[in-house]
Amino acid sequence: LGRPSVPIGIGNKREPVWPPGISGSISHSHGICVSMATLDSEAMVGVDIEKIEPGAVIEIILKRALDTLERELIADREQCDGRVLPFLVFSAKETLFKALYPVVGRHFDFRAARLFERPDRNELRLELTRPLHRSLPAGRRFLIRFSVTGSFVRTWLVCR
Repeated sequence: LGRPSVPIGIGNKREPVWPPGISGSISHSHGICVSMATLDSEAMVGVDIEKIEPGAVIEIILKRALDTLERELIADREQCDGRVLPFLVFSAKETLFKALYPVVGRHFDFRAARLFERPDRNELRLELTRPLHRSLPAGRRFLIRFSVTGSFVRTWLVCR
């Protein structure tokens, strides 16, 4: 970013504390780390990486992170490998949380946003189910980009 190298601090809730004038996000999973940063201090930035794992992990995600409508939307396994979709939606919700947390300033759960249409080839859309902040009303929609490489899914979002 053309700035001197400085360590990224860690806040009280284990969130990254970026230097003044920078917005960013960090994620890691199974030895892989991803990050995004921008010189736009008004930007909301989120990034997440998840390892696609078979078995019980999928069932836990389906029960804890997705509602009935979301499970129905991803039931069409022709669109994408069926074991990828639960991780994709989970990762997208993690990305949204990371992007919005600096504005919201508190924890919110997976039910605060929902997938409202089937994922596209490299993007999906989430919608807030309840207001999280005066600037983040219920119904606000977010476009989350994604890629699947090997056994990992990555999701990211930059918005204002």
